[in-house]
Amino acid sequence: MALVAFSLISGSANAATKKPSPTPTTKATTKTTAKPTATTKATTKTTAKPTATTKATVKATAKATVKATPTATKKKVVYKPAPRKKVKLSPSPAPVWPPKGYIKSDDIYAKIPNSKELIGLSSANKKLAAELKSCESLTCGAILATSLAGCKWWEITADVNGPTSDTDATIIKFGTLRSLFGPSKAKQINPYILISEEPIKNGLVVSNIVMACHRTDTPIDVQLPSHTYTKAS
Repeated sequence: MALVAFSLISGSANAATKKPSPTPTTKATTKTTAKPTATTKATTKTTAKPTATTKATVKATAKATVKATPTATKKKVVYKPAPRKKVKLSPSPAPVWPPKGYIKSDDIYAKIPNSKELIGLSSANKKLAAELKSCESLTCGAILATSLAGCKWWEITADVNGPTSDTDATIIKFGTLRSLFGPSKAKQINPYILISEEPIKNGLVVSNIVMACHRTDTPIDVQLPSHTYTKAS
């Protein structure tokens, strides 16, 4: 805060006393007595001057207060992130049983999936995606299967059929495929890709699919998973 000092200069008037004239004593006394009136006026002016001190002090104080106030009252703004809403996780719904659209045989349920279903399943299944990659050059079949009691291992057999040639539309068997897969839990639906050794050709399909759910231990000589293709003679 700045302090401003003001110096007040008081003015004074000195009255001169004239020498007495040889005039009668009564006149000289009258003039001498009238002169001090000027002193009275000067004293009045001097007393009024300090009013300037009051004005100056008010102005100086106001300026200093205005400048200092913002620094003293300034507040730091702290931004707080909005609290995140709590998300309640709901348990996954129980699978519908029996599954809709499946063919039932004993306690086995199965159906042939379309390409859209397979692509959807492969997006979250790397193993399935790799198997489908093989089907870009080889003739394949696919099936979705499940069992009420579960299986220790699966055995699936199928035929590879197609037209005799590009000029002969007669359907013949090109070979037989035997695919073996590992265990599945009760009511667990799994996709099974049947991969043959026949190159992709117009009209070739995997058909006559037969599934077996084994509930005995896997034989020592059985490799899981595996595909065995035998060409027709």
